[in-house]
Amino acid sequence: MDPDRHRGYAFDEFVLDLDRCALLRSGNDVGLEPKQLHVLALLVEYDGAPVSRDVFLSEVWDNAPPADDILERCIDEIRRAIDEDAVQSVDGAFSFERKVEPLEELAIPPTLGKRHHREPFALALIALIVLLFVWLWLTGESNDAALPETPAAAEP
Repeated sequence: MDPDRHRGYAFDEFVLDLDRCALLRSGNDVGLEPKQLHVLALLVEYDGAPVSRDVFLSEVWDNAPPADDILERCIDEIRRAIDEDAVQSVDGAFSFERKVEPLEELAIPPTLGKRHHREPFALALIALIVLLFVWLWLTGESNDAALPETPAAAEP
């Protein structure tokens, strides 16, 4: 970690935790994706100064050309999570319009900010269980058809 970089930032009722890659509102993970958090971190670190598209391209996407409107979609998600007026467009660049306090130490439980890492596992587990039940149902149907009929008991 860069020694000049703070471990987090606070603004309004939010904490941007850089170590855990999470935006927390009143202690709860807002659920922004990693690229969205990286965009927000750049905006916050520029302290209200406009951040150009080229800076985002270089810092967030490592100079690889992203989809045409991906930056705008990230900004829209940040605005939805925080407030529509939090990020302003300034001559083709963007600036963060909140008073930000740098935080050196964050007293946040280590489990926060990890939610998005558990969701794919849970979804995969559910899908596997559903597939197992479908397989059992289909193989059970074919086994019933293969059983020979038992002769009827003779009537006296």
